[in-house]
Amino acid sequence: MTDSQWWNETAERKQEYDRLWTKYVPNDGLTEDIPCKVLACASKICWDIFNNGGGNLSSNYGDYVETLEGYGIDMDWLREHVDFDDDQGEYLDDDFINGCSHDVDYMMDQALDIAIDHETDHSQKIIHELERLSGRVVGEVRSLIDHIKALRSDDPDEKHWNDEGNKRCHARWLEECLPRLMKEALECGGCTQEQLSKVEWDSHAEMMKSYQ
Repeated sequence: MTDSQWWNETAERKQEYDRLWTKYVPNDGLTEDIPCKVLACASKICWDIFNNGGGNLSSNYGDYVETLEGYGIDMDWLREHVDFDDDQGEYLDDDFINGCSHDVDYMMDQALDIAIDHETDHSQKIIHELERLSGRVVGEVRSLIDHIKALRSDDPDEKHWNDEGNKRCHARWLEECLPRLMKEALECGGCTQEQLSKVEWDSHAEMMKSYQ
Protein backbone atom coordinates (compact mmCIF):
# COMPACT_ATOMS: atom_id res chain seq x y z
CA MET A 1 0.00 0.00 0.00
CA THR A 2 1.53 3.29 -1.12
CA ASP A 3 1.62 6.33 1.12
CA SER A 4 1.59 8.76 -1.81
CA GLN A 5 -0.56 11.72 -0.86
CA TRP A 6 -1.50 12.40 -4.47
CA TRP A 7 -2.51 8.82 -5.14
CA ASN A 8 -4.48 8.63 -1.89
CA GLU A 9 -6.07 12.03 -2.68
CA THR A 10 -4.90 13.55 0.59
CA ALA A 11 -2.56 16.15 -0.92
CA GLU A 12 -3.05 19.60 0.60
CA ARG A 13 -3.40 21.22 -2.83
CA LYS A 14 -5.84 18.70 -4.27
CA GLN A 15 -8.54 21.36 -4.76
CA GLU A 16 -6.14 23.60 -6.71
CA TYR A 17 -5.16 20.63 -8.84
CA ASP A 18 -8.82 19.78 -9.54
CA ARG A 19 -9.56 23.40 -10.49
CA LEU A 20 -6.71 23.56 -13.00
CA TRP A 21 -7.49 20.11 -14.35
CA THR A 22 -11.09 21.13 -15.05
CA LYS A 23 -9.93 24.39 -16.63
CA TYR A 24 -7.18 23.08 -18.91
CA VAL A 25 -7.41 19.31 -19.48
CA PRO A 26 -10.03 18.08 -22.00
CA ASN A 27 -11.81 14.77 -21.70
CA ASP A 28 -9.90 13.38 -24.68
CA GLY A 29 -6.35 14.06 -25.81
CA LEU A 30 -4.02 16.87 -24.86
CA THR A 31 -3.88 20.53 -25.85
CA GLU A 32 -0.81 22.72 -26.28
CA ASP A 33 -1.54 24.56 -23.03
CA ILE A 34 1.35 24.08 -20.62
CA PRO A 35 -0.90 23.32 -17.62
CA CYS A 36 -2.68 20.63 -19.64
CA LYS A 37 0.56 18.94 -20.67
CA VAL A 38 2.32 18.90 -17.29
CA LEU A 39 -0.75 17.94 -15.26
CA ALA A 40 -1.86 15.21 -17.65
CA CYS A 41 1.61 13.70 -18.10
CA ALA A 42 2.39 13.65 -14.39
CA SER A 43 -1.04 12.25 -13.52
CA LYS A 44 -0.83 9.47 -16.11
CA ILE A 45 2.58 8.39 -14.79
CA CYS A 46 1.28 8.44 -11.22
CA TRP A 47 -1.75 6.41 -12.23
CA ASP A 48 0.20 3.78 -14.15
CA ILE A 49 2.72 3.24 -11.36
CA PHE A 50 0.20 2.70 -8.58
CA ASN A 51 -2.74 1.28 -10.55
CA ASN A 52 -0.96 -0.83 -13.16
CA GLY A 53 2.45 -1.55 -11.68
CA GLY A 54 4.09 0.63 -14.33
CA GLY A 55 3.28 -1.85 -17.07
CA ASN A 56 2.58 0.84 -19.67
CA LEU A 57 5.50 3.12 -18.87
CA SER A 58 8.17 1.78 -21.20
CA SER A 59 5.86 1.15 -24.15
CA ASN A 60 3.63 4.24 -23.99
CA TYR A 61 4.83 6.89 -21.57
CA GLY A 62 8.32 7.80 -22.74
CA ASP A 63 6.97 10.96 -24.36
CA TYR A 64 5.30 11.95 -21.11
CA VAL A 65 8.58 11.68 -19.24
CA GLU A 66 10.34 13.78 -21.89
CA THR A 67 7.58 16.39 -21.70
CA LEU A 68 8.01 16.76 -17.94
CA GLU A 69 11.78 16.91 -18.29
CA GLY A 70 11.34 19.64 -20.88
CA TYR A 71 9.73 21.79 -18.19
CA GLY A 72 12.51 21.14 -15.71
CA ILE A 73 11.04 18.22 -13.74
CA ASP A 74 13.70 15.67 -12.79
CA MET A 75 12.62 12.18 -13.89
CA ASP A 76 15.91 10.33 -13.30
CA TRP A 77 14.29 8.48 -10.39
CA LEU A 78 12.03 6.76 -12.92
CA ARG A 79 14.49 6.41 -15.78
CA GLU A 80 16.79 4.39 -13.51
CA HIS A 81 14.09 1.71 -13.24
CA VAL A 82 12.36 1.84 -16.62
CA ASP A 83 13.83 1.10 -20.04
CA PHE A 84 11.87 3.45 -22.28
CA ASP A 85 13.41 1.85 -25.37
CA ASP A 86 11.70 -1.44 -24.54
CA ASP A 87 8.40 -1.62 -26.44
CA GLN A 88 7.39 -4.84 -24.70
CA GLY A 89 6.77 -3.22 -21.34
CA GLU A 90 7.76 -4.62 -17.98
CA TYR A 91 6.17 -4.22 -14.58
CA LEU A 92 8.00 -2.43 -11.80
CA ASP A 93 9.00 -4.44 -8.77
CA ASP A 94 7.01 -4.00 -5.59
CA ASP A 95 9.92 -2.54 -3.65
CA PHE A 96 10.22 0.33 -6.11
CA ILE A 97 6.47 0.97 -6.18
CA ASN A 98 6.25 1.03 -2.39
CA GLY A 99 9.31 3.25 -2.09
CA CYS A 100 8.72 5.84 -4.82
CA SER A 101 5.88 7.74 -3.13
CA HIS A 102 8.08 10.72 -2.30
CA ASP A 103 9.36 10.98 -5.88
CA VAL A 104 5.86 10.70 -7.34
CA ASP A 105 4.48 13.32 -4.96
CA TYR A 106 7.37 15.66 -5.75
CA MET A 107 6.72 15.20 -9.48
CA MET A 108 3.04 16.04 -8.98
CA ASP A 109 3.87 19.08 -6.84
CA GLN A 110 6.28 20.39 -9.46
CA ALA A 111 3.73 19.88 -12.25
CA LEU A 112 1.13 21.79 -10.23
CA ASP A 113 3.60 24.63 -9.54
CA ILE A 114 4.33 24.96 -13.27
CA ALA A 115 0.61 25.00 -14.10
CA ILE A 116 -0.07 27.70 -11.49
CA ASP A 117 2.85 29.84 -12.71
CA HIS A 118 1.60 29.62 -16.28
CA GLU A 119 -1.94 30.56 -15.28
CA THR A 120 -0.60 33.60 -13.39
CA ASP A 121 1.51 34.72 -16.38
CA HIS A 122 -1.46 34.17 -18.67
CA SER A 123 -3.74 36.28 -16.48
CA GLN A 124 -1.20 39.10 -16.32
CA LYS A 125 -0.93 39.10 -20.11
CA ILE A 126 -4.70 39.39 -20.47
CA ILE A 127 -4.78 42.24 -17.94
CA HIS A 128 -2.09 44.07 -19.92
CA GLU A 129 -4.05 43.66 -23.16
CA LEU A 130 -7.26 44.87 -21.52
CA GLU A 131 -5.48 47.92 -20.15
CA ARG A 132 -4.21 48.70 -23.64
CA LEU A 133 -7.69 48.22 -25.05
CA SER A 134 -9.25 50.50 -22.44
CA GLY A 135 -7.28 53.46 -23.83
CA ARG A 136 -8.83 52.96 -27.26
CA VAL A 137 -12.33 52.65 -25.87
CA VAL A 138 -11.95 55.70 -23.63
CA GLY A 139 -10.97 57.76 -26.67
CA GLU A 140 -14.13 56.77 -28.52
CA VAL A 141 -16.32 57.42 -25.49
CA ARG A 142 -14.82 60.89 -25.11
CA SER A 143 -15.48 61.54 -28.78
CA LEU A 144 -19.10 60.54 -28.28
CA ILE A 145 -19.39 62.82 -25.25
CA ASP A 146 -17.99 65.72 -27.31
CA HIS A 147 -20.66 65.07 -29.93
CA ILE A 148 -23.39 65.16 -27.32
CA LYS A 149 -22.02 68.36 -25.79
CA ALA A 150 -21.86 69.98 -29.22
CA LEU A 151 -25.58 69.38 -29.67
CA ARG A 152 -26.16 71.96 -26.94
CA SER A 153 -23.82 74.56 -28.46
CA ASP A 154 -25.03 77.71 -30.23
CA ASP A 155 -21.62 78.30 -31.82
CA PRO A 156 -22.01 78.32 -35.64
CA ASP A 157 -18.63 76.58 -35.91
CA GLU A 158 -20.13 73.68 -34.00
CA LYS A 159 -23.20 73.30 -36.17
CA HIS A 160 -21.69 70.42 -38.10
CA TRP A 161 -21.80 68.47 -34.84
CA ASN A 162 -25.48 69.26 -34.41
CA ASP A 163 -26.47 66.10 -36.17
CA GLU A 164 -28.50 63.38 -34.50
CA GLY A 165 -27.13 60.95 -37.04
CA ASN A 166 -23.56 61.59 -35.88
CA LYS A 167 -24.46 60.83 -32.31
CA ARG A 168 -26.28 57.63 -33.22
CA CYS A 169 -23.49 56.59 -35.57
CA HIS A 170 -20.92 56.73 -32.79
CA ALA A 171 -23.23 54.96 -30.39
CA ARG A 172 -23.72 52.13 -32.88
CA TRP A 173 -19.98 51.99 -33.55
CA LEU A 174 -19.26 51.56 -29.86
CA GLU A 175 -21.97 48.94 -29.48
CA GLU A 176 -20.54 46.92 -32.36
CA CYS A 177 -16.85 47.41 -31.58
CA LEU A 178 -16.70 46.90 -27.82
CA PRO A 179 -17.29 43.13 -28.11
CA ARG A 180 -14.88 42.86 -31.05
CA LEU A 181 -12.14 44.85 -29.34
CA MET A 182 -12.59 42.94 -26.10
CA LYS A 183 -12.35 39.64 -27.97
CA GLU A 184 -9.21 40.90 -29.71
CA ALA A 185 -7.64 41.70 -26.35
CA LEU A 186 -8.51 38.29 -24.93
CA GLU A 187 -7.13 36.53 -28.00
CA CYS A 188 -3.89 38.50 -27.65
CA GLY A 189 -3.86 37.37 -24.04
CA GLY A 190 -3.96 33.75 -25.17
CA CYS A 191 -7.59 32.74 -24.54
CA THR A 192 -8.68 29.65 -26.43
CA GLN A 193 -11.68 29.66 -28.74
CA GLU A 194 -13.55 27.52 -26.23
CA GLN A 195 -12.90 30.07 -23.49
CA LEU A 196 -13.90 32.95 -25.76
CA SER A 197 -17.19 31.26 -26.61
CA LYS A 198 -18.16 31.42 -22.93
CA VAL A 199 -17.88 35.23 -22.82
CA GLU A 200 -21.21 37.05 -22.87
CA TRP A 201 -21.34 40.42 -24.60
CA ASP A 202 -24.99 41.31 -23.97
CA SER A 203 -24.09 43.58 -21.06
CA HIS A 204 -22.00 45.78 -23.37
CA ALA A 205 -24.85 46.15 -25.84
CA GLU A 206 -27.26 47.06 -23.06
CA MET A 207 -24.81 49.61 -21.72
CA MET A 208 -24.42 51.32 -25.09
CA LYS A 209 -28.20 51.65 -25.56
CA SER A 210 -28.14 54.41 -22.98
CA TYR A 211 -26.11 56.55 -25.39
CA GLN A 212 -28.52 56.18 -28.30
